[in-house]
Amino acid sequence: MADLRVCVVQPPSPAGSAERALATLREGLAVAQAAGAGVAVFPELLFPGYNAGRLADLAQPAGGEWETAARAMARDAGVACAFGYAERDGARLCNSATAIGADGSVLARYRKIQPYGAREAALFTPGDAYATFAIAGRKAALLICYDV
Repeated sequence: MADLRVCVVQPPSPAGSAERALATLREGLAVAQAAGAGVAVFPELLFPGYNAGRLADLAQPAGGEWETAARAMARDAGVACAFGYAERDGARLCNSATAIGADGSVLARYRKIQPYGAREAALFTPGDAYATFAIAGRKAALLICYDV
């Protein structure tokens, strides 16, 4: 089995700016591509930023504009990626992550199961299932922060 190079991207928080988060994703995928990485991993709540004061207002559903843009960027770069985002599901707000293949396909979606601290517990509805998927012939999983 060939090696799988992973690029871990830890940028400053985009602080509520979807444009900044999308630029961060694009730049991170370009760095990963140049380094020969097969996958780029981005932080929890890349969209719209972990400390964005308006998470509930800025959240998007799974399959929303952020995911659509990320799928196109991953496909264009030929690099798989995983990123976190604030997910709106009806009245619920979830701390979620999506894995996208190098072909732009959605490999997995995941909702953080164990909120960290009282603030997260009050803000986010916890998920109830783990998400595994195959990438480059390997089994992988999405986990967020305290779930590890």
